[in-house]
Amino acid sequence: HQALGDAYVALGKTDQAIAEFKQVILWAPGLGHGYVSLGKMYWQQGNQDQAIAQYQQSIKLDPGNGDAYVQLGVAYEALGRVDDAKAVYQQAIQNMTGEDIGYQQLARLYQQIGDVASAQSTYQQSANALPAPNAVLSQLGLARLAMRYGSVQPGNFAMEATIDPSSPASSAAA
Repeated sequence: HQALGDAYVALGKTDQAIAEFKQVILWAPGLGHGYVSLGKMYWQQGNQDQAIAQYQQSIKLDPGNGDAYVQLGVAYEALGRVDDAKAVYQQAIQNMTGEDIGYQQLARLYQQIGDVASAQSTYQQSANALPAPNAVLSQLGLARLAMRYGSVQPGNFAMEATIDPSSPASSAAA
C-alpha cells in the first residue's frame, strides 16, 4: 500500500494516495512511516491540524523516524510556531543519538531567524557529539556561517574544500 500511495502522489492523485496511506496504517499501525505519508497529504490539502497529528503519532510510535521530526518541525515553522519547531528538533537530537537531522534542522532554523550564535553553537555541538561521518554536515554548516557572517576560521574551510574543491572555501584553504 505504501508504494501504491507513493505512486498516487507522483501522479497527483491525492485522494487515492490518502486512501492507500490509511491502509498502510491499518495494516501496520505500529510503524510511523504511514503516518508521515498521510500527514504530508493532509498538509497538501491545507489540513494542518490533521497533518500535525499524524506527524506526532509517527514520532510517538517510532522515535527514530527522522522524517517525522523534519515534517513536524517544518509544519510548525510554516505556522509561525518557532518555539514548537525548536522543541521538536531538540527532541530529535535526544531521541536520535548518533544522527544529525535534529542538529541540522535546529541550526538551520536558528540561522533563518537570525540567531547566528545559536546556529554556530548547534553546529559545533553536532560536530562534537557525532561520529566523524555524521559530523561532516555540521562542519560544512560552520564553514557556511563563517563565510556568510565573517567570523572565518581556517579549520572550518579545510573540511569544505576537501568535499567541494570548486567552492569558495577551497581558495581560502589554499
